[in-house]
Amino acid sequence: LQYLIPLVTLCERQIFSHLLQYDNKLFAVCISAATRYAPATLTVGYLEGNVWRALASTKCIDPTMAVAFVFNNKLYIVTADAGLENGAELMFFDKDTRKIYIDHTIHSVLPTAVAFWKMQSTGEYNLALANSGKEVSTSVYSWKATYFDKYATLESKLVRDLEPFAIHSADFLVVVNQRFSESAAKVSTVIYKYDLSQTAWKTFQQIPTFAATDAEFFSMG
Repeated sequence: LQYLIPLVTLCERQIFSHLLQYDNKLFAVCISAATRYAPATLTVGYLEGNVWRALASTKCIDPTMAVAFVFNNKLYIVTADAGLENGAELMFFDKDTRKIYIDHTIHSVLPTAVAFWKMQSTGEYNLALANSGKEVSTSVYSWKATYFDKYATLESKLVRDLEPFAIHSADFLVVVNQRFSESAAKVSTVIYKYDLSQTAWKTFQQIPTFAATDAEFFSMG
């Protein structure tokens, strides 16, 4: 047994964290909430022995969550930051300079939720971003080695979570709608299923919910 220093030492006031293997080390991408005196911050760090070491950080405006993935030995990050009017930014961490850089902006509007996953039916990597503000919808993109190509738009409301999952070779995406409008919190959470024959996402099931904020898929037995 080994005692590990808590991840909170890397991100105080932590609202989100994600662990992944990179450069033969255990890395963490985490988000700290803003305070009256400091902005919200996204931090990249790694575990050295039993201690978390911060490597780089960047300021955020109104973040809720992030995704991180490794492709061609590069660590990429996309943050759902509802303060970004021009859309989410595809960032990458450079292990040599120990800095976070913006690669480009992904076409989206004031994103409130993000998900990244590998499709079981196609083998492709997908990204979903929930837009807010005047453009309330969820955009789905396919990873093209250097950028995300948008290929679908799903109807949604004020989204708080996106949960992809697969059953055998069928792909699903749960869109957690928190509110229908500012005055109406009764709205269904929608499960979309990918139709491989038509290369399109279609509504599979609507679950009545009230101000829902999260969804998790799990199996029993």
